[in-house]
Amino acid sequence: MGSPRLQKSLASLIGFGGDSVNMLGFYEDDIVVDNDTFFTKIFVAPNGTMNIDAVIGQELLRHVEMKSSIDNNTISYKPKKTKTTNVTMKIITSEDIPIYHQPRRLPFTEPEIVDNQVQVGIIESCTSEYASQVVVVKKKDGFHRLCIDYR
Repeated sequence: MGSPRLQKSLASLIGFGGDSVNMLGFYEDDIVVDNDTFFTKIFVAPNGTMNIDAVIGQELLRHVEMKSSIDNNTISYKPKKTKTTNVTMKIITSEDIPIYHQPRRLPFTEPEIVDNQVQVGIIESCTSEYASQVVVVKKKDGFHRLCIDYR
């Protein structure tokens, strides 16, 4: 990094004893905390004014705390599952001839999964001139999702 160009600053550092030290200036740079990068102002004090190399300011601590809070909320977020949504879909085809595929044969465990999802209200039966094959897909969390094969 070398010696960064300092910007002027009127900030001062006040110690525990109440003594005040004027800052030489500041520069802005990235600081890495726990593999996360934060862009912040870094204030420079005259040599010999502190017994330590650096003091972490409140701005950086707020950024780190906010990132931690966001990560924790993301981990604990569980979306509410609803039975239906108010979405109407229309499949536009080049011809008015209904597209119909014979149902795919499901392994013996999958009809039970489909029946259970119908009973719980996750899916519902439908009557249409159009029909595509249904595929039961196991998700990462172990639950199953019904997908439509439009090929």
